Amino acid sequence: MEYLQFKVENQECGINIEDVIAIEETGRITTIPTAKSVFKGIKTIRNQVVPVYDLRKKLNIKDAASATSQLIVTYASSEKTEMIAFEVDKVEGIIHAGKEDLFELPNIIRNENTSYIKNICHTGGKLLLVIDTYGILTEEEREESKNIALDGKGNASGN
Repeated sequence: MEYLQFKVENQECGINIEDVIAIEETGRITTIPTAKSVFKGIKTIRNQVVPVYDLRKKLNIKDAASATSQLIVTYASSEKTEMIAFEVDKVEGIIHAGKEDLFELPNIIRNENTSYIKNICHTGGKLLLVIDTYGILTEEEREESKNIALDGKGNASGN
């Protein structure tokens, strides 16, 4: 398997490279005042209004005044109809991992708050959280994501 490795603060993470549509510089993000706090706002990417998801909130990492960040653009669901962008501090590169490098999250820390972690990947002496890009959003966040994208197009309200 190949994973896109990235960092949020000091947390090493990865997502399946097959799920990645693009890597973008963050640039200007338009905030949506009524959006849930896990969403930073919206950005136009490839002529689509895309919600920007704050991985810091999901990973319970304090906000930082990071001078630079990047967006990893992926699909929000397996239907591949809506895109979502995850803001990260730095994309590290692509790693190759065999089955022997992947481990289940220990049962003692597996719960609804960690259900988005597909595996733990041991690579280069580090442990990466392999994130399920389809499973990271709760149902409420998924609906909010759709509303935010529609709001950005001026087609619906962001209730």
